[in-house]
Amino acid sequence: MAHHLDLHLWRGAPQNLDPDRPVQILVNQGYVVGFSPKTLQPAWSAYCVAHAEAAVDYRRPLHYYTDVRLDPALRLSNRTFGRIGNIPLNVGHMTPNEVINRQYGRLAQMETFLMSNMSPQYEVLNQGVWAKLEQAIRGVQTEPGADYAWVIVGPVFGDDPPHVSRDGGKLVPVPEAYFALVVDPVRYPYETPANVKLDCFLIPQTAPRSSDPDAYPSTREEIERRTKLRFFDSWARTYVLGQESDDTARLTMQADAPSRLMRAIEVRRETWKKEFDVPAAAQPVASTIEGLIADLQEEARLTSEQVLGEHRQTTREERIRAETLQHTLSWLMRAKEITSDRSGADKPGGQAPAPADPVIAPQPPAGIGAAPASTGANIITYKIVNDAGDRLRNGARAACNFWNRFILPRYSIVIRLGLFTHLGNTIARAYEPYESDGVRYGQVEFNTRYLLDFTADQIAGTIIHEIGHTLGIGWDNWSKMFDRKTGRFTADAIASLAALANMEVERDGGPGTALAHWDEALFDRELMTGYKDPGEHVLPITIDVMEAFGHDVAERLAGQTSLEELMQGIASMVFSRQDEVRKIDLDYFKETPLREVVPHDATQLAQFVAEQE
Repeated sequence: MAHHLDLHLWRGAPQNLDPDRPVQILVNQGYVVGFSPKTLQPAWSAYCVAHAEAAVDYRRPLHYYTDVRLDPALRLSNRTFGRIGNIPLNVGHMTPNEVINRQYGRLAQMETFLMSNMSPQYEVLNQGVWAKLEQAIRGVQTEPGADYAWVIVGPVFGDDPPHVSRDGGKLVPVPEAYFALVVDPVRYPYETPANVKLDCFLIPQTAPRSSDPDAYPSTREEIERRTKLRFFDSWARTYVLGQESDDTARLTMQADAPSRLMRAIEVRRETWKKEFDVPAAAQPVASTIEGLIADLQEEARLTSEQVLGEHRQTTREERIRAETLQHTLSWLMRAKEITSDRSGADKPGGQAPAPADPVIAPQPPAGIGAAPASTGANIITYKIVNDAGDRLRNGARAACNFWNRFILPRYSIVIRLGLFTHLGNTIARAYEPYESDGVRYGQVEFNTRYLLDFTADQIAGTIIHEIGHTLGIGWDNWSKMFDRKTGRFTADAIASLAALANMEVERDGGPGTALAHWDEALFDRELMTGYKDPGEHVLPITIDVMEAFGHDVAERLAGQTSLEELMQGIASMVFSRQDEVRKIDLDYFKETPLREVVPHDATQLAQFVAEQE
């Protein structure tokens, strides 16, 4: 398909000016990629487009594909990129699926899913400004004298980029930004730069969702400097392009009508505000405490619905706003309670209680089907004994949201979280649950030696695991459900929950690990195995087995699901059941034996217990 090269490129392929970065050109049905063996992703990807929204639209393929044209050492499998630190990464198309499938058909569309066309994009960019840019490019209209627009996009790397490891140790650098050049020919002859419009963008990975592509203008020279590529080499450099560094020439070009791309951006701007912007912050216009609470709860509901509906992680701005809402709602509800109690104190027998500190408790997200607050439904919440910069508090919110999403517990649960300092390799320790007045308490402590090195998801994942124990895994009637010698579940247990026939209990390890988890050798990275692993997932049985302990399941899993995916959107949920939590004695404490340590290691557990005696 070498003859397709000139069909998809404007004035030839970009010239590579980096001697340390070879570029392998891969020609496809609807686009061309300049693949970099050094970075295992495109150095550039190019295509052309004309009114792509008017043509056929095929359904998105289900899978990514390894590009077998590459040397095996350079191929990436169709796995996702995971995350870098606490930042989720998307498999980011350089040439977009939706532009190509509308113009060149199903086979061409599938070729856009080759991993040679992919780059690890921050999720907030991939589903925000980059998606807007692709929409606008797709909407470029065919006009008299103006047919195709020509696009080249690609990654921009910092001096020392972070890497993600793939496929047995292949290191893929993560870009710090992405460039796009869009050529719009407007007057014949097109061989002269003065007869085209050139829109240049340099968009950082951290671009807020609410921003638009034209908020990140650049120049051809700047992009060439950052990428060590030379674009449109057949053009004479004596001509100045629309967004070159010559300010006088730029002003002259801007005097003309805007390019078709810029008009497409303008047409979509209002739609994007509704589709991509976070809900507007509630305005304090209510005249009563009840009205203020209702306004803030509505904002929280809209934010949670948007994040969950888009199946994405919350942005930093959304998390900050959610935290503000949580604290504000807590204080307002406490103020409402105090006001109500003081009114009652004026009546015979009335007594106003002393003010209490506000407590934030999680609420199941909309659509789960949990009972409303007025029914007195049980709840999973937390108590922070001591913390380091709110790291445990934030992890507890996410963990409680996770379980409140799936489970309606038969008793309320309080997970108590605190710190300890130990020079060994213990990163966290958990104690046996205890009960009082129908509430079950669990206790987890994190080692200050390691806590600041944990990501938010690692902290939340550890707390989620320990709440799973407090709910019943390893306790209650758990030990009666399986044979201690084989780890296999009994016929009675399987009769009540058929999926237990495929499960086996861990028999190795020390106290707290053996007979209290799914078997590590069989289920490895599952959330409730006895050993902490990166990239953990959750099996449907981990949710369903809660029914065996008397809990109701509010939402089931259809299949094995990554913990990362399940936690997407959780940080945006705002808690509004504080009044119920205040009825629970969060401060009740009882010393109980140590149950397990993280990492779960029998020798380490015995050593740790001995050191405490």
